[in-house]
Amino acid sequence: MVLVLPSDILNIIRIMSKVWEGSKERQRYTLYYLPISFPKKLTMDPSTVHEAQLQVEIDQLRAQFPNTQELYREVCVLLFFRHGITPTANRLYQLVRKGSMSAPAEALAKFWATLREKSRVRIEHADLPEDLQGAAGELVAALWQRAASAAEASLAALRDEVEEARLAAEASVATLRGDLRVDRDSQKIRRISA
Repeated sequence: MVLVLPSDILNIIRIMSKVWEGSKERQRYTLYYLPISFPKKLTMDPSTVHEAQLQVEIDQLRAQFPNTQELYREVCVLLFFRHGITPTANRLYQLVRKGSMSAPAEALAKFWATLREKSRVRIEHADLPEDLQGAAGELVAALWQRAASAAEASLAALRDEVEEARLAAEASVATLRGDLRVDRDSQKIRRISA
């Protein structure tokens, strides 16, 4: 039995881009790392991204990808994985300003389809019927989801402990600083009175 797990289990999402140059094929692999503790529902606010920095990155992509569809796909990847912004057709067109309005919509549909396909769990075994393969994949995905939830809860508890220890350390430092000031003041008083 061969078990093919989704790439986010390894905490990596791989987006493969193929660029054709005449009869020669060149492949480019870009790895994007996602933190394990990212929120369940991504709430993304475009106003937090510095527009100038984003435009510089898009201009760099524009030089690398002259094909409009490839450029839109790479901008989707940039927005979603690097800046945490959910790409929309309107936002893509505002940023790239290339092609017709159907171009970003088409690229966006392909981006989401690729992302869905890469995040599926597949169990491949020659003797298993397809419906059992799908059920086994769903079972592994559910197990992974439960394990990730348990890990997130454990991490949250650990963060709370660390925060309590940090606050206690800050209070201790403040007390020691106060004691140090009192000692300095008493030494000054001794010097003046002596």
